[in-house]
Amino acid sequence: MLAAYAQDDPELGYTQGMNFVAACIFLAVQDEYIAYAIFRKLLISKEQGGCDWRRFYITDMPKLMEMTDAVKHYLSHNISSLEKHFTTHQVFLETQLVSPYMALFSNLVTSPVAFKILDRFIFFGEEVMTELVCNAFNVRQEQIISINCPFELQHYLTRDVYLDTIKEGKFFPEVESVVKKSGFFRRMINKI
Repeated sequence: MLAAYAQDDPELGYTQGMNFVAACIFLAVQDEYIAYAIFRKLLISKEQGGCDWRRFYITDMPKLMEMTDAVKHYLSHNISSLEKHFTTHQVFLETQLVSPYMALFSNLVTSPVAFKILDRFIFFGEEVMTELVCNAFNVRQEQIISINCPFELQHYLTRDVYLDTIKEGKFFPEVESVVKKSGFFRRMINKI
């Protein structure tokens, strides 16, 4: 599947992180052709009817920068204490978010959780990814603020914040809030 995509898109080819997304899709659908079609749809531009996730894998990672900016915006308007904590301890969110975003969390969580994330990403769009990060930061903000060692803080933000939120049963925000924010039903009605 990855070799086929690299052949279809020689400018990008294969890059780190694609294997996690491709594997997650394949495990979910158990059909190589359907998995490839879904994988390709995630990567192609929105103008071509895709999710534009390709911009995550190209040089300078513009999609990572956009999505990190969305998290920073959320923090500055909703959890300014975390924003201040990150600044104080020189935490650069781009480096903390690259792994979960690039692999759609599939490199950090169990397969059933990864499938739920993939489903939400496909149905509701990339906003779901930012919402999952912001939700985890919100749920675990006391724990995050209690960590004053920069190395430990960066380690926690890279993986454990999500695993702890999953253990609490609070990783997935209420579906209704995702639907309202994404305008999913409005887009579906407009297609009918």
